[in-house]
Amino acid sequence: MQPAARHLPPALGVALTFALALGALTPAPAGAVDPAADRLAAAAGLIQHGDAAAGARLLAARVATAPGDLGAQTYLTVALDRLAQSEDLEALEGVREVLPDWPPVLERLARVYDAKGRADDARGVYRTWVRLRPGNPEPYARLAEHEVAQGRYDRAIALFERHRVLVGDSDYAARRIDEVRGLMREQRPAWPPADARGEAVAEVPRPQRERHP
Repeated sequence: MQPAARHLPPALGVALTFALALGALTPAPAGAVDPAADRLAAAAGLIQHGDAAAGARLLAARVATAPGDLGAQTYLTVALDRLAQSEDLEALEGVREVLPDWPPVLERLARVYDAKGRADDARGVYRTWVRLRPGNPEPYARLAEHEVAQGRYDRAIALFERHRVLVGDSDYAARRIDEVRGLMREQRPAWPPADARGEAVAEVPRPQRERHP
């Protein structure tokens, strides 16, 4: 394992080692200092010692200034997974300040917003992801599932349809559309009916038949 990854948490150390093996980070010659590896190691140390927000922001800064650094991207993605698992909203929001349009940040941030009951914030982030990647079916599916959870079934079906168009033939989208339509049928009340203005008509009690002994 490379020196920069020697003392990292297991998942993060594996990610860095994998990146080095691919050549995303080129090891420095013997005796030289590798600034990129040092930054990644520093970020890992911050995260490992409880300062997840600072560590993730340091990784995000590297990705922002070196968008071709696949090692930093891989490393940051692993860190984001840990932050999302612990629902560290502050750290995720800090990363988004540095990388406002990076889909891996948006996906995890929206998921944590949903988990914390901040549905409007989650929806806004999902919609940003859709806008940034209109040809990618994944954000449509994620936003559709969010809309299902919020009871906005018509919107969810439209998003699943878009997902199916982009994929070409999606058993997942077809199945979810059928399931959502089933939910819509279950929610449709049989009574009271609606009048011409779309307002509910109150039920008129029926007269009780008199009983004679």
